[in-house]
Amino acid sequence: MSLNPAQWERVATEFDRLHGVPADRRREELVALAHLDAAVAAEVGSLLEAADRTDSRLDRNAFEAFAQLDASAPSFIGRRLGAYLVTRVIGRGGMGVVFEGEHTDPQFTKRVAIKTLAIGVEQPERVWRFRRERQILAGLEHPNIAALYDGGTTEDGVPYLVMEYVAGQRLDEWCDMQRLTVPQRIDLFRQVCAAVQFAHSKLVVHRDLKPSNILVTEDGAVKLLDFGIAKLLTPDDARDETTRGGIAPLTMAYASPEQARGEEITTAADVYALGMILFRLLTGGAPYDLDGQTPAELLRILSSQPPKIPSGEVTDDHARSCGVADARPLRATLSGELDAIVLMALRKEPTRRYASVEAFSADLLRYLKGQPVQARPDTLGYRLRKFAARERALVAGVSVAVLALVGGTVFSVRAAAEARAESVRSQRMTRYLQAIVGSADQTWWGLFRGGKDVTLREAIDSVRLRVASELPDDPRTRADLYFTLGNSYRTFNRLDVALALFDSARILHARSISPDSYEVARDIESYGNMLQESGKIDSADAAFRNALARYRAMPTPPDSDITHCLVALGQNLVLHQSKLDEGMSYLREAVLREMDRPKPRWSLLAIAENSLAGGHILTGNGAASDSAFERAAAALARDSARTGSDLGLLLINWGSSVGRRGEYARAADLKRRGLEIVRKTLGPTHYVAAVAESRLADELIHLQRVSEGRGLVDSALAVHEASTPRSMLEISYSLRLLAAYQLAAGEKDAAARTIRRARTMLDSVKAGRPALEANLLMVSADLNVSNGRRDAARIDLQQAADVAREKLGPKHLLTAITAKRLAALSSDAALPATSQVARILR
Repeated sequence: MSLNPAQWERVATEFDRLHGVPADRRREELVALAHLDAAVAAEVGSLLEAADRTDSRLDRNAFEAFAQLDASAPSFIGRRLGAYLVTRVIGRGGMGVVFEGEHTDPQFTKRVAIKTLAIGVEQPERVWRFRRERQILAGLEHPNIAALYDGGTTEDGVPYLVMEYVAGQRLDEWCDMQRLTVPQRIDLFRQVCAAVQFAHSKLVVHRDLKPSNILVTEDGAVKLLDFGIAKLLTPDDARDETTRGGIAPLTMAYASPEQARGEEITTAADVYALGMILFRLLTGGAPYDLDGQTPAELLRILSSQPPKIPSGEVTDDHARSCGVADARPLRATLSGELDAIVLMALRKEPTRRYASVEAFSADLLRYLKGQPVQARPDTLGYRLRKFAARERALVAGVSVAVLALVGGTVFSVRAAAEARAESVRSQRMTRYLQAIVGSADQTWWGLFRGGKDVTLREAIDSVRLRVASELPDDPRTRADLYFTLGNSYRTFNRLDVALALFDSARILHARSISPDSYEVARDIESYGNMLQESGKIDSADAAFRNALARYRAMPTPPDSDITHCLVALGQNLVLHQSKLDEGMSYLREAVLREMDRPKPRWSLLAIAENSLAGGHILTGNGAASDSAFERAAAALARDSARTGSDLGLLLINWGSSVGRRGEYARAADLKRRGLEIVRKTLGPTHYVAAVAESRLADELIHLQRVSEGRGLVDSALAVHEASTPRSMLEISYSLRLLAAYQLAAGEKDAAARTIRRARTMLDSVKAGRPALEANLLMVSADLNVSNGRRDAARIDLQQAADVAREKLGPKHLLTAITAKRLAALSSDAALPATSQVARILR
């Protein structure tokens, strides 16, 4: 039922007036109220009925029950339940006790948790619930849900469950103890969401979610506990609930309004409880003041009183537990989007909350990425502000792309801004695009009105879908537009669409101009670039050779395009096919051709020289590689159109090459110079400066400069955590380094937690994921070796070797590194440290 604020206020007033009134008079009052406002009368009647059902349940004295628990607990200690020995009490809850136990098999010992129904065995309802919990747990195998091992019944008829023993701390206390930042708390909370969503996928509603039922292990893994009052969303279960009578026990501080009223429970109840938990994690408090309230008042508050706004409840003490000095910056962080997300989960009406836990978690991920969240009002201004913020971050991210020059990433050798001289046609294309973006075009305008996130890609989609229908009689302009759009889709990494567009452009150009035209050759070269970036190396090679032959066969060969094609073909041969002699000859020809120009394109020369440096690295010629890097740096220094940060990043990239040869001091010097340039050009807290800091830290660990390197990693992580959107790849890279530094400092537990968090982030990483995954597994192997767990280390290294071989290829450096480390461990030789060999992330 959806009521407005005035109606809810009337509901609260009438509930207070009629609660405690005799039943006959109450019915008369409700009938009279229904004549004035039927919706209010219905809601008041529902609350009064719920209060009647709930008063006895909530008011009854629990001391007697817990006295029975205390009396029965000692009788289990020292007993054997099946193959398990009960050792001590570790918790009490509901009508049962949880003990710690040991598996008594002489082959191995294992700590377990044993839950018993210590009282109420004579009550079928409690026995039924206990057995239902066992049934539910048997179907929930998830890394974030405490596992069920065994179960049975004692000789005197007491049922018990044997579960995974979780040595952990309750969720909210762990977050405060670790001084987790808001993004870190959200990352951890999304693990909880994953566990609850998994349970929902198995048609299980937990119904008792609260921080004490969610533990965090020492390595940062979430474990969801206690499905004692969980409900199966099946017809049979619904029938069982109603026939067995009574209302399931619950924790009022985290109960949804419909749950408190004893109404039908759906997954929306868990969404609400998760909202309550997130409120506590972010603020340290609760959205309602429930302590000391009567059952009737509890029902009134949960049903009608609006929750507090999270940002208004922050204290200085809680802010310090979140890693900030006082409440002001934390209030600013929560204000707006996080307020809206939490309050959407806490809406009174189940149908107005998030449709699922998955939707709740997805909105939090959108917040972390700097994207518009579904909980915020869907206004044009809001979406445009988020769009502008993302684009600024995107520009910074594009600058970082030069870091991958040596690592083998294929660079764009054609600038999208290099327009051709056909001014009339270009003007027509420009007017066409401006008309779509600037007018009240329905396709474009629909993006703003349809509740979707506005992105450049969607705008380009709008243009692409209209070209064929609106320019059917102008194949030449369609071809030019397809070529331009292909470059745009390439920018957004939509390679499949770009391939199709370039191919369509080639066909239309061949029909409207000539099969031997310059435009067709250009389309083929661009098609080759897409093939190369898609990993179709052989097809790309054929396309580049085809385009190069066409350029050279023209009556007036296009000098600029020939040079571009030579660089693309040379990169493909050197970096992807190990055809070093042929590939490097093309690159040298490109350099000579460009140097013969009256005004060399220094940025293109830098790309060619970097590619040559990559070839020299693969041949083991370090001196020649250094010379090529030197020439690339000189070329960038003469390019007035480039920023100083490009030179800084080149120096960092050069340092990575030197570091791979084991010259760590020289590598650190190059990277330090690069970092200084980046900081001077972009500022010390810029995203690119953080990337440079982490790359320098990668060398300092080899030089045993742990304190300095750890400081750089911490600084880089702080910048990446605060960036909008956050780069999961760079955060994971920095976390991998942090774990290595923690391990070097002997902080093994901290390293384990850091590795676990980095692995959790892998789900959000696409580009660079295989190498990152392999590196993390190798750091994990180092940790296991340091703890004397060589078998576990061997498993880590085998997985790392599999990832490298299958995802990166048999010739990749990481494939060789992982194989070498695995062989050393298998032969019981000394295991080389990951920090000294794992040099590649991308």
